[in-house]
Amino acid sequence: MTFNNVNGVEISGGKVQGFIQEAHGTVTQNFITQLSGLVGKQVSLTEKNLTREQNRQRTVLLSKVKDSWIKGVLEKSLYTEAMIELGLEERSDLVERPFIGFEELSEESRESLPPGVGATEFFEQIGDGRTLLILGEPGSGKTITLLKLAENLITCAEENVNRLIPVVFNLSSWRLRQQTIADWLLEELLSKYQVSKAVGKDWVEQQKLILLLDGLDEVKAQDREACVQAINKFMEDHGQTEVVVCSRIAEYEALSTHLRLRGSIFIRSLTPEQINKYLNKTGEQLQAVKTLLQEDSALQELAKSPLTLSVMTLAYQGKKVEELPQTGSVQERRQHLFDSYIKRMFHQEKVGKPREYQSPYQNFQTILWLTWLAQRMTKESQTVFLIENLQPR
Repeated sequence: MTFNNVNGVEISGGKVQGFIQEAHGTVTQNFITQLSGLVGKQVSLTEKNLTREQNRQRTVLLSKVKDSWIKGVLEKSLYTEAMIELGLEERSDLVERPFIGFEELSEESRESLPPGVGATEFFEQIGDGRTLLILGEPGSGKTITLLKLAENLITCAEENVNRLIPVVFNLSSWRLRQQTIADWLLEELLSKYQVSKAVGKDWVEQQKLILLLDGLDEVKAQDREACVQAINKFMEDHGQTEVVVCSRIAEYEALSTHLRLRGSIFIRSLTPEQINKYLNKTGEQLQAVKTLLQEDSALQELAKSPLTLSVMTLAYQGKKVEELPQTGSVQERRQHLFDSYIKRMFHQEKVGKPREYQSPYQNFQTILWLTWLAQRMTKESQTVFLIENLQPR
């Protein structure tokens, strides 16, 4: 400890540096905390004081995001049945950077990320003002990757009030060509999280949120280009806002305008090694699947998708080799797989219930209604069904 003058004390050493100064009878403290072991911790030179109401608003929003997306979606997802470390590759060619301009797609621009480096680690490495695009094929785990990132960001935000507030939004509700992203965010904060427009406006304008935007591919095709332009315009006006956007790669590549973000990653299909590593952990329950995969190219193709592998895990659990189809096209195999999955789910409904329990609906009725719902969702470019979006006629 070093005394500089009668009014000030300088502190140095260990992992803390700073000073304490007295002025007109008021003592203020400024500390720069240097904790190298905590990755991505945001530290301000002065501790920001939140009022009790501001802290409550922040805490409530974090709780709602966690309940809706982490507990409500991530933890109940089929992917939890087959958690595999997904292979990622950096795709800097798929975002528009102001200093290098737009680049055509090329194999040379693709760089595989080292094992153990996931979306969270990649996002942290970008630095302050982080922006990221997550791309993948259908069923590759895009939304789950986004939500696992959200889960980690929520944990950090709960531990440190100086951290930005991560909030998940689904872009499918952006429908108006003339609607700005800022206005859309205020509406979504109000309708989905019950955040008043006054509070939401402060958070958006002061850039206190991390925007986790899922489902760019779910925006109607005729509005998708306008949505990308609206996001780019928002970033021009709110350049310090941290943003993550998620989309299917085919729909994104079809756009003439690309997002102006600092990083982009593509989720690769599962490799045979990854599939075998997972199946080895399941013991004898999926031995039949493992046996057929060694010679069945059609089944191998299906298993490359984490979603389909998760379905396979549930549908074929405990099955014998002779009970599984060993001929047919990929489409025929897929049909058998999902038929088996549906049958298993109908059986699961009765597990733990009294023997006399009767489902309120016949199986064929449930399939009919779900088929209709799937067709409507496909027509509207929707992949997540939100019952609160149903409107009475």
